[in-house]
Amino acid sequence: MKVITRIFLTVVAAVAIASCANTSAIVKLDHFVDEAELKSPEYSEKDWELSKAEYEKLVAEMLSDDSEYSDQEREMAARAMGRYHALLIKNGLEQSTSLIKQFGKMLPEYIEGFASSLEESGQNVQSFLQDLFNEEKIDQSLEHLEKSLESIFGDIDE
Repeated sequence: MKVITRIFLTVVAAVAIASCANTSAIVKLDHFVDEAELKSPEYSEKDWELSKAEYEKLVAEMLSDDSEYSDQEREMAARAMGRYHALLIKNGLEQSTSLIKQFGKMLPEYIEGFASSLEESGQNVQSFLQDLFNEEKIDQSLEHLEKSLESIFGDIDE
């Protein structure tokens, strides 16, 4: 009788595991994105690389599964993928903003170095730059860019 009970429990466990196999890839993907959303503010560049690799692995696992997914499962996967891509875009914009801010802090020194180098070559830097750039248009463009970035990243700490 013990043997029959063990066989029965083994079969029940196998059926339960098999029935969960269809959704396990999608559920893993959804949980992964949940965790990424929580932890992404502290991610380093290396963390993002690892995260993207894991995401690609989970998506490949889901796509390679020959099972038929229900509409609800497909919707869950699509939402998770959309949420993750939004995280990637937000991270890219945050990194770009950070680089622009860093470059902005260095811009006066950059222009000084550029000007000094040109002066050493015997060229008139001021007339060169006036011919090259329309300062008023550049100022307007920079103001527009600043307003756009503030509207997008107004809540991001410097």
